[in-house]
Formats: sequence, C-alpha cells, structure tokens
Amino acid sequence: MERTQVLELMGTLKLYGMRGAYDEVIATGIKRQHEPPRIVGDLLSDADRGSVLEAV
Repeated sequence: MERTQVLELMGTLKLYGMRGAYDEVIATGIKRQHEPPRIVGDLLSDADRGSVLEAV
C-alpha cells in the first residue's frame, strides 16, 4: 500500500495521532532495521502519546 493511501485511510479512521507520527516512526524503524511488528508497535505508541497531547 502506498504512503498516501495509508495516510488517507488513517484520516478516514480518525487515527490522527498515528497519521502525524507515521513518517518519523517508519523512517526510524527502517533506519534501525526493526521488524514490521516492532514498527507497528512504535507507531501505535507514538499515536497514543499524540492523542493524549491533543486532548490537553
């Protein structure tokens, strides 16, 4: 799936924190050669932190 499709789907699903963290988390995961489950876990963690910050 292309990046634009992923970001569009995240917007549709109202995953705004995940959408905001996507590029940084993916780039870091690739650079550090993390496995896909680790990258997804990092993305979920960063998105969760983002949604907490948006609520404040």
